[in-house]
Amino acid sequence: MLVQGPIREEQTLQDLIRSALRAGTPEARAELDTYMRMAAVGLAELHRSAVHIGERRVWEDEFTEVREDADRLAAAAPQLEGAATALLERLHALADENPADPAVPTHGTFRPAQVLLNKGRIGFIDFDGFCQAEPALDLALFLGKIRDIGLNTSETDDDEDESVVIEQVDRQALLDQTEAISETFLAEYERHVPISRQRIALWGALNLLTLVLHCWTKVKPERLGNTLAMIERHLRGMGLYSAARAGDAARKTRKSVATPKFRYIALANAVIASTWIDELAEMLGFLQSII
Repeated sequence: MLVQGPIREEQTLQDLIRSALRAGTPEARAELDTYMRMAAVGLAELHRSAVHIGERRVWEDEFTEVREDADRLAAAAPQLEGAATALLERLHALADENPADPAVPTHGTFRPAQVLLNKGRIGFIDFDGFCQAEPALDLALFLGKIRDIGLNTSETDDDEDESVVIEQVDRQALLDQTEAISETFLAEYERHVPISRQRIALWGALNLLTLVLHCWTKVKPERLGNTLAMIERHLRGMGLYSAARAGDAARKTRKSVATPKFRYIALANAVIASTWIDELAEMLGFLQSII
């Protein structure tokens, strides 16, 4: 049994990410980068700690859970049958081509909200998900949450479950900023522990697809616009999605069979009007653009 001692806290890393994005100053970014590097070193030390407790978690099990989530949703909405098949098949093929890194002691639910900051020091909390897994599990969760924090940061939101309605052009600019923050963290981690970036991308794709499905299975359609923006950017980075091209974000969206577009605000209204099944089919249609 692990018993964690007290950890002092002035704020969390999640709080700092939000405040730095709101401030938008070089000084705020420099402070954030310092703490991101510290968090990366801390995670690397955890992964090298050789603590041999906790169950084994593997990508294949997570893949099965995501596939079952998609199947359950399709059972309730037959129009969605097979909508995620192309993406899941490509991810599985990539996983076969890129074997997992060796298992290490793993936090299991590592996110910026679980990194506490206090007078130039950091601490990690919430080890109830501690397990043995490849490092990419922790890294993908952490990096994905940075994007989510960025897209859900406003001048007034205090609840991480709140979603902010923002323009598509703003989404892309915020994603650019969060990717730069993520790269600071990941580059520092790589200075201490070798890691397969493709494996991080594979875990990240499963996490994001789960978030897309949860927009409906957990009835959170207001989060759909930001979640779609994240998964589209992620899949383009993996070379799996070609529908969105440079400049598309600045153009008015419209339906197209070859290049699916999404009516973000209309989705929430569709739920209220009890017509969300058709909108969900349109939303998941983008998965058929996997290449």
